[in-house]
Amino acid sequence: MMSYSTAWWVIVAMAGLGLAGLYMLIRPVSSRYLKALLCGLVLALFLVPAPVPGHPSNYAPAFIVTLFEGFLKSDGEPGVALRLLVAGFAVVIAVVTGSALGLRRWKRAPETPD
Repeated sequence: MMSYSTAWWVIVAMAGLGLAGLYMLIRPVSSRYLKALLCGLVLALFLVPAPVPGHPSNYAPAFIVTLFEGFLKSDGEPGVALRLLVAGFAVVIAVVTGSALGLRRWKRAPETPD
């Protein structure tokens, strides 16, 4: 059986591979904002942790917990994992949008003479 930390390292590696594959697919897209947003959302999808119901000290990717609790268990509770996943997506959208707006504003700012 795989140790808990090894399992998370495998998840991180798979997220990296998924991110590389996605980037290869969206490479022709000219919008850097859209590329960053999609890549950030994929990372959030794979890496946002959620507590595993019945095992309070263990965490798993929130989308996995949501799928198992929502669709595979008749009395599952996907609410916590789903809220964490949505919060992770919201953080990614806010950071990428804020960075894009800040970068755009910084590029347009007039230079002040010293």
